[in-house]
Amino acid sequence: FLGSAATGEEGRGKFIDGQWLLEIWKTMKPSEIVLIYLLLTLVHSNLSTEWSSWSACSHSCGGGIQGRTERVCEHSGECEITKQAWRACALHLCPPAFVSWRDEQCAGYNDTLVSGEYHKWVSTMSRDAPCSLDCRSVDQPGVVQRFSDLVQDGTVCGEGALKLCLAGVCEEVGCDLELRSGVMLDRCGICGGNALTCAEERYTWKKETHTKCSASCGGGRRVFKYFCMEINSNEKVHFDFCDANERPGTFFENCNSFPCPARWQVSEWTKCTINCTGRRTRAVTCQMDLETETIKVDEEECRIEKPQSEQICTPQSCDSWEAGLWSMCSSSCGIGLQERTVVCLNMSGYSSTTC
Repeated sequence: FLGSAATGEEGRGKFIDGQWLLEIWKTMKPSEIVLIYLLLTLVHSNLSTEWSSWSACSHSCGGGIQGRTERVCEHSGECEITKQAWRACALHLCPPAFVSWRDEQCAGYNDTLVSGEYHKWVSTMSRDAPCSLDCRSVDQPGVVQRFSDLVQDGTVCGEGALKLCLAGVCEEVGCDLELRSGVMLDRCGICGGNALTCAEERYTWKKETHTKCSASCGGGRRVFKYFCMEINSNEKVHFDFCDANERPGTFFENCNSFPCPARWQVSEWTKCTINCTGRRTRAVTCQMDLETETIKVDEEECRIEKPQSEQICTPQSCDSWEAGLWSMCSSSCGIGLQERTVVCLNMSGYSSTTC
């Protein structure tokens, strides 16, 4: 009885249970209780518990992982690992030209023969198995190969660096940067807070331009995106720090809505007479492009010289026949046949029927 009470996790857990102690107290002699206390004290005094230092980060940027272990040691020197812990590290973004860790793992198979061919591989992530190593051929995008069911621990999974693979499972990273801790940010940006300790939020969604305006004037559209910003420092932070439900849903905006400079608009020339004499005319107007329409304005608004609206007809003004080169003769002697193409072309070089 005394041995079972003084050894093992189960015995230590039961000893501090108040109900169990009360029941035992009724049947035990004072000397027996003192003996149990002394035995338990002896067991604990011979044990020491310590955490190891965090290991080096598995990657230098873009999200990595560190681990450490808890050891329980006896004074005899024998130790046993009882717990393990992991935390995220190097969460800052990599330089633009930097190869992602997942891509590095795929590139390691560039010298591997697959279906009789060598490929250069880049990573592609499966939604159903984000912690498997799936790779896509650079030269043949339709070729996808799963090289392993497990990526290396610390590989980013999901949509951001706050989800990392650990033993093949895509794990959430708590705001304390430890995996499996379950500690989350409250709306005030306090790690593990109760959302009642702040007057205003620390993080907000900020808009930034993603593409150029589709028009230089007269009204265009451009695409923008949102990033999560720390209000006090105005620095970009990971998007998991902001409330996804408060992220705006609009990603387009109008731009360069000021009027464009007025310009000359000309119509097609009228036809000359059959023998290419007389005059031909065209309409020339000064116009201005607005955001939703084009309007006619006074000619003074157009700053460059006005194009001709009337012109004397010359042979060059009319549609004309254009003949191609003769083909080779169909026979090397006697009577043969040669052909060439003859077409009617207008002033713009297009086929016409008015020659």
